[in-house]
Amino acid sequence: MADWVEGNIQLSGFRSNLIQFLLNGLIPMGNSIEIRNSKSKFEMLTPDSDYLIVDSDRHYLSCHNITMDHQKSQVIECQFSAAFEINTQLLESISKQFNINIAIRANTPADYIQKINIVKGKVIQDDLICSCDLA
Repeated sequence: MADWVEGNIQLSGFRSNLIQFLLNGLIPMGNSIEIRNSKSKFEMLTPDSDYLIVDSDRHYLSCHNITMDHQKSQVIECQFSAAFEINTQLLESISKQFNINIAIRANTPADYIQKINIVKGKVIQDDLICSCDLA
């Protein structure tokens, strides 16, 4: 059984770039997915809620309903999990490919908190902090 890194992920950027990532950078794990896209609203709904990040070794996003309005810049927040460790090189590549920013705050099995911040395809933070230091 794999040790899991679990926490939250925040994706930000232009609406069009985030939609491209959602449609081309994620694989829905369930059988049903509903996508509604108009100039005023984008929705991606799946009852199973889990998505595998393309080309990853078990990196997942979990969201039942991803919704964006018509605003040019957007932020999407989801649950995040990865088996063993977070692949920052993969996320850096995704950030660059889709021109989105990625921020993750996740707990490791060994009571550490990992903070990752990737802006414009460059890792600007990749810290591993002992949660005992935060008490």
